[in-house]
Amino acid sequence: MSSKAQQIIDIIRGKKQYVRNYIKPENAPKGNKLDINVIAVCGFYYSGSSAVADLLDECSDMTSYSLHHKIFSGGRKQYSGAEMTFFVSQESIFNLIDKYYGYDNMPLEKDLAIKSFIRHVNDNYNLKKQPDIFNKNFMQITHKLLDNILNLDEYTKAFMADKMYPSTVESKSDEYSKCTFIQGEGINQYAYYSFKNMPDIEFNQHIQNYMHDFFNNISKTKYLVCDQMFLQTQLLDKMNYFMGENPIKEICVYRDPRDQYMVAFRNDTRGYLKRNVKNFIKSYKKTCISKLNSYSPNRLCIRLEDLIFDYQNTTNKIFKFIGMPKKNHICPKKFFNPEISKAHVGSYKLFYNQKMMKEIEQALPQYCYRDENNFIKDSKSSTISRLEGGGWLLSA
Repeated sequence: MSSKAQQIIDIIRGKKQYVRNYIKPENAPKGNKLDINVIAVCGFYYSGSSAVADLLDECSDMTSYSLHHKIFSGGRKQYSGAEMTFFVSQESIFNLIDKYYGYDNMPLEKDLAIKSFIRHVNDNYNLKKQPDIFNKNFMQITHKLLDNILNLDEYTKAFMADKMYPSTVESKSDEYSKCTFIQGEGINQYAYYSFKNMPDIEFNQHIQNYMHDFFNNISKTKYLVCDQMFLQTQLLDKMNYFMGENPIKEICVYRDPRDQYMVAFRNDTRGYLKRNVKNFIKSYKKTCISKLNSYSPNRLCIRLEDLIFDYQNTTNKIFKFIGMPKKNHICPKKFFNPEISKAHVGSYKLFYNQKMMKEIEQALPQYCYRDENNFIKDSKSSTISRLEGGGWLLSA
């Protein structure tokens, strides 16, 4: 069997995703710079990322796209009840990009990725949950992208000018019968999409234009906060490859895993929390630790306890990282008050099963937080060392 045939079999069996590396400097889109500074605030399910989102809500010239709705005359627009998951869905534009650059001998995989992205776009628009975001401008922006990257004739582009491309077609409808993406006839017709042949740098430029248009549609202020934009470690660098000269800044918030477990346990009703402690520890290592250990100049990792107990230095670090003058912080402690948040630190001590908390501590000692005074009381036989990110490391 030839190596190419084996490669196709591996793809079909799911053993290997054949995607060639498209992050190459020579093919990076050039010439466009987004005027908006996009800030992605990320956490790990009750790790405290909302504290940073609340902090940034206290600033002027800021648009916030998060679950938290605050109203005051701060001069920036606010969206409530939504996290920015548009780019992390399995049907997102990055799935489209991966399939464009991969599966060279499997056009049906490319067709599926295109249809999935079209359905993803249509669903966000039709659900009307965030009408200020997924509006007519958003649909026009997406329409322009598809016109530029799909294999479509001029008739199809003109006919679809005021419509959105369908992911499926009704077998008894002849609405799209003359369009390029329709195959077969009558009850046997179906939609089939393919990418236009073009140089990689041209395709990448269309993706950059789409991302810039997307963010310009959301915000007219200088700063834009997007809550939970990145759930995958590698997505920041992937996205910034297309963003150009003004990359997205990610603020990653983590906390003492014992407190994280306790707070998640108290609030979790959907089964997102790994209640078995061994599974929780495994998940923490896979998600939180892997991201903390994945360096990027555009990622800042903040320990929640440092934001609470070392408020001034930590907020200064955040503002410097996102390039925002301190004078923009016009309502300090209005939405995030460290004095109030102190009561939540060490809540794990109230958990009914302290053996479980001890198991987490023993597995993840370097991520367990103690302020200096409490630490000295509890650890006479232990070695004390200050973590680079803040807090204290306990090692027996």
